Amino acid sequence: MTSPADLGNRLARFACTGDWGPLTMNRPLEQITRVWGQPTGAMAVRRNRAWPQLLTYGDIEVSVCRCRHVDMICIQTWREHIDLPAPDTGAIETHRSCLTYEAVLAALVTEGCAWEPHPQLTFGSQRALLAGPFSTGFVFDVLDDGTVHLNVVSVYRPVHHCEWRPPA
Repeated sequence: MTSPADLGNRLARFACTGDWGPLTMNRPLEQITRVWGQPTGAMAVRRNRAWPQLLTYGDIEVSVCRCRHVDMICIQTWREHIDLPAPDTGAIETHRSCLTYEAVLAALVTEGCAWEPHPQLTFGSQRALLAGPFSTGFVFDVLDDGTVHLNVVSVYRPVHHCEWRPPA
């Protein structure tokens, strides 16, 4: 099991590079499954439609459009322990999460990853920031004791130009 600091560094690298092994925005699903195999879970996003689908590899959720390209990556970090695929093999590894706001900022600085506050998602007991060239979102919960813990990390394409065409 890795430490929260190791996880923080890996999440900061994700914000800087936009990839977690073969998983990156707009990557064809086929290229991901070639390295990681089939997802650990899958479900249609819309009722009565096969696509888009929400696929999971441990605690990483991946939205895949009907053109079979990734259009959203979401890493659930709110649990004490999270399961994430090893970037090179896809083998699920358990990480101790519990990352604080300060620890995430330190990891971003260590990785040389620029960041800025995200005021649209900062309200009530929630704080948020955007990091790296892909505007990776880091959303935090402010706990009752005042500590601020990472809840989720995500990146998505606000506009998707789907290449899918129905079979002729």
